[in-house]
Amino acid sequence: MSVSLARLGPRAPVSLTPGGALQFAGKIRDTAFIISTAEVFAWAAANEDTRETDILGFLDTRETPGDFLLYGTGASLRFVSPAFARQIEKRGLGLETMDTAAACRTYNVLIAERRRFTAALLPVSRG
Repeated sequence: MSVSLARLGPRAPVSLTPGGALQFAGKIRDTAFIISTAEVFAWAAANEDTRETDILGFLDTRETPGDFLLYGTGASLRFVSPAFARQIEKRGLGLETMDTAAACRTYNVLIAERRRFTAALLPVSRG
């Protein structure tokens, strides 16, 4: 399994634009983000059927994924599959799922507090 990622830089604030795209380091991106405890990556998460598998694969490549996964699911809260939730728990992580706007706000507070966690943030599709 290979997750399509492009490193963008060290972890820093992320915002959601009015158009629903994610912004990092002053650049608007047309991708999702997956964020380790240290770095931000552009994530080609277009396939809804493989998103959870991509996240699990990413977590498995990290020595220290942190204490929990913060998952921004797009325009509205979408619950994860029970199998995914079990796999997160099996890895010893908590799971916080919310819409992406709330997840971006939460992410920024958590990095200001220097918390250790992984985040997966989907852009908000408009239209």
